[in-house]
Amino acid sequence: MSAGAVSEAPTVAGIPVENPATGETIATVADLGPDQVRAMAALAREAQPVWEAIGFAGRAEVLLAARRWMLANAERVVTTIVGETGRPADETQLAELTYGLSALEFWAKTAPDYLGDEPIESASPFLRGRRLLVRYAPLGVVGVIGPWNYPFNNSFGDCIPALAAGNTVILKPSEITPLTGLLMAEMLKECGIPDGVFQVATGRGETGAALIAEVDMIMFTGSTRTGRKVALAAAERLIPCSLELGGKDPMIVLSDADLERAANMAVQWSMANSGQICMSVERVYVEEAVYDQFVSKVVTKVNRLRQGRRCRAPALAQP
Repeated sequence: MSAGAVSEAPTVAGIPVENPATGETIATVADLGPDQVRAMAALAREAQPVWEAIGFAGRAEVLLAARRWMLANAERVVTTIVGETGRPADETQLAELTYGLSALEFWAKTAPDYLGDEPIESASPFLRGRRLLVRYAPLGVVGVIGPWNYPFNNSFGDCIPALAAGNTVILKPSEITPLTGLLMAEMLKECGIPDGVFQVATGRGETGAALIAEVDMIMFTGSTRTGRKVALAAAERLIPCSLELGGKDPMIVLSDADLERAANMAVQWSMANSGQICMSVERVYVEEAVYDQFVSKVVTKVNRLRQGRRCRAPALAQP
């Protein structure tokens, strides 16, 4: 399986990965160029018919094996995510590990229902006596460009349904948090996925641009500014693209609101993951009659927050 290389010490040609909680460089990954991405796409295109041919049941076996692997290696998965994001282990277990276990099982079991043949009825007299079906087929090679704030959910998480549908996938994780994607490549290889079906192209923006030039569909999660560029590049090639972009999320507090609860939620949804969530509260509109009370409560709660390194992760409960 082709995947971005990882080493323990930084090199001139590589991309250092930093733990933002400590400032420590924890790994270095390869910065892949267009020729390397093109070779990965060729391998993925060659592997796709084989992956499609094993059917939903065969693909489900691999995904369910991956779920068992994640459960058995939960500590390692969480530690990897914590290391490159600086997030607390307990929050990471809840937000990403639990989601991953659920998603692998969900798509393994429900892909046949979502993608099975659909009979169609028509009122056209020209089609009487004929059987009409909508039949879904894999797109081919799917590219996924993921963000750094949730390196499992919004990166590998988008690869799971694409794989379940019979596509091969090349993941370009954020250069800030590439280690989770590389771990997922290791996981799937150990679980028996054929070579070339899932690959990780580590690199910066140029690597992502090279990926869009090679795949049959692109999924991008990130900023609106970059999303526009992705959409234009996909349109030039007439390939489908799916975009999950940032937004401006308002919270409205009316004068009859429970101000304690409102203040709690304002702080929670603006400060969770240091506010780096696409649905985080970014602005609050408050009725004038309760404005001063609300602001006072929010300021008090924010002043109580503490941020820093957690030296030891809590023991993981079984999700």
